Amino acid sequence: MKARNLLTSTLAALALALSSSGASQAQTRGVTDTEVIIGSAGDLSGPAANNGLASAHAMQLRVDEINAAGGIHGRKLRLIVEDAQYQVPRAVQAANKLINRDKIFAMIGTVGTPQNNAVFPLLEQNNIPSLFPLSQARVMWSPVNKLKFQFNADYRDQVGGAVKYMVDQKKTKFCAEYQDTDFGKDIVTGAEEELKKAGLSIVAKSTHKPTDTDLGTQMINLRKAGCEVVVLGTLGRDAIIAYTTARRAGWTDVEFIGVSPTYDPAVSGVPDGGTDGLYASTGVWIKPREEMPEAGRQMFDKYKAAYGSEPTVSAMISYIGIDLIAIALEKAGKDVTTESFLAALESIKDYNDAFGNPPQNYSADNHQGSNAAFVTRVKGGAYELIAGPISHTD
Repeated sequence: MKARNLLTSTLAALALALSSSGASQAQTRGVTDTEVIIGSAGDLSGPAANNGLASAHAMQLRVDEINAAGGIHGRKLRLIVEDAQYQVPRAVQAANKLINRDKIFAMIGTVGTPQNNAVFPLLEQNNIPSLFPLSQARVMWSPVNKLKFQFNADYRDQVGGAVKYMVDQKKTKFCAEYQDTDFGKDIVTGAEEELKKAGLSIVAKSTHKPTDTDLGTQMINLRKAGCEVVVLGTLGRDAIIAYTTARRAGWTDVEFIGVSPTYDPAVSGVPDGGTDGLYASTGVWIKPREEMPEAGRQMFDKYKAAYGSEPTVSAMISYIGIDLIAIALEKAGKDVTTESFLAALESIKDYNDAFGNPPQNYSADNHQGSNAAFVTRVKGGAYELIAGPISHTD
């Protein structure tokens, strides 16, 4: 009888232990004994593919470096990138696949503001962090949500810095050409916030769809408004269309300013200096090689050797994002949970990335690492630094 009771007690204890272990494992989705699974809804073949491909390449490069060094607490990182083609329905489809089939631990580098906004409710329902997306819209980190993190200046910070620079240059008539999306509207809101500080406003606005290829009518209408500065709420492709259309029409007494998607070699490298004079404000600045830390130079060399081109700012953003994930996983310990990982991210202070950008700091009340922006201008097929870092605050 005593033996039977002892056996019953032992089996009950074992069952409880197994149940507790299973519950703990269930809480930390995307984490196994051997790997941590992270996902991304990128753009590998759509209108933002120059950004999405660079992001995917750089993320995989940093993942490979981490895994080659032994991983994190005995686990390798596994990155799964889906092609959402810069389309909201495809982004939602990709997120559903990553969440329900791949069981990801976190989402990183999803491309596009509308896409991120559509995907986030799915992530929130499953307690999955949304990390360092390829959108610097303010909603990516504010208001503070335990699952949302962004590390650099958002679009409002970026355009605010550029507008402030133009106001200091005595410009008073500002206009806007922007995508009629959450992305474009966020940039215009940032410009309006900064102009309000100077007692100014946007005198004319014009919009287009992300897929439009002819902006002739828009440029004619803005020219009639007498704009001195046109704020671009665009990706790189439509920034090129707007700028070159205006210049070919002889509209040269106006400045154009864009944000980070226009800070890209595809924009500065337009043949025959087609985009010379275009301003681009960014939260991540590509320093001259001689000024870049050794770690950054090594990353540039590895990236070019692997992919045949220089890394873009999108590549740098995503490389840094993977690095921050690795730091937080290390700090969270071997028995990582989503909650301990998020707490670890919030504890990161004075983080210096491989490329020499401003230090990043996080807390429970702040999920944006830095708000410093750099104002650049295209000259001779490259970007020259005009002003910055500029810390733009509300």
